[in-house]
Amino acid sequence: MSYGISNNLPRLRNFKQAHAYFEGRAKPPRSKKYEINERPLASVSHAHYKIIKGENYYDIKLYSTIMARYYAPDADGGERQLYMGNNSMTSRSFMWQVLGVGGVNDTESDKGKVILPIYSRVHKEIEGINYMPYSLDAYFKDDKLITSKSEHTAHYRYLSNNADKAERAQKKANLANYVMLATMRLPDYTDHVTLDHSMGRPFGEYAFVRHADDAVKGIVNGTPTEENINTFFEIGQTVFDMLASKRGYAQNNFNLNTWRGTKSTIKDLAQPVTESDFEVAMTKRCLTIAGANKQSHRVEIPQFPLIGEYPRSNVHV
Repeated sequence: MSYGISNNLPRLRNFKQAHAYFEGRAKPPRSKKYEINERPLASVSHAHYKIIKGENYYDIKLYSTIMARYYAPDADGGERQLYMGNNSMTSRSFMWQVLGVGGVNDTESDKGKVILPIYSRVHKEIEGINYMPYSLDAYFKDDKLITSKSEHTAHYRYLSNNADKAERAQKKANLANYVMLATMRLPDYTDHVTLDHSMGRPFGEYAFVRHADDAVKGIVNGTPTEENINTFFEIGQTVFDMLASKRGYAQNNFNLNTWRGTKSTIKDLAQPVTESDFEVAMTKRCLTIAGANKQSHRVEIPQFPLIGEYPRSNVHV
């Protein structure tokens, strides 16, 4: 499904809109693709977009997945809405264009502005003829989410426990002397620097020398070979190159591309790479290679957290 097709589908954000659409569109008389309680959301031939009328709800269906279920308002005027997320481009486009939601949303609630997540992992299932797996069960009243009557798939973040921290500290201590020796090679790294646009740009990386993993792990585990040590110093050159390239990328009028004129040199850096800069970067890179940034402690994030309490990274379901 292309973005253009989903962009031309009806906007169905709640029961009222779904009911109006269903009642306003007749069942295709000659099509066997639709039951009496089903209507197309696009042309008749696009039978993978459907709205389905249930006993007291409407289902919005994409292929075989019910993406949303809107229940009729209850006696208190509240409305229950179920959602099932999906990470495919097709589903995400459909969710946004038709349902008006994404994977992580914010909404007003009875406790302030909160995160309203629609994850791709099932939270619960409605069994029987009304079967539907869902990840978000939301109850709205007066345009606000009532958090006590709503729930979603549990979400977590992973943090380092004491054992993780102790292991990292030991590996960092094993690294310290070798990082110091690598730092003493800065003049040599400077003379042999490679400045490159692909390393300097945001998230830019560079392939490390062969056997880099073995070299770092040998050192952090306290059992380095001579080959490990030599490779470690080669890693130092790559770390220095990336640091210098990123400094150059961030500097106005610093040219990292030969096709744009004369390429800048290390001497053109307004903020040279210092020993302290290199030591921090080298240590961080080596600990990452060694897998020392372990986070073994799983901590559950509260349901519907306030905007400022939701971590924008390290979220797992």
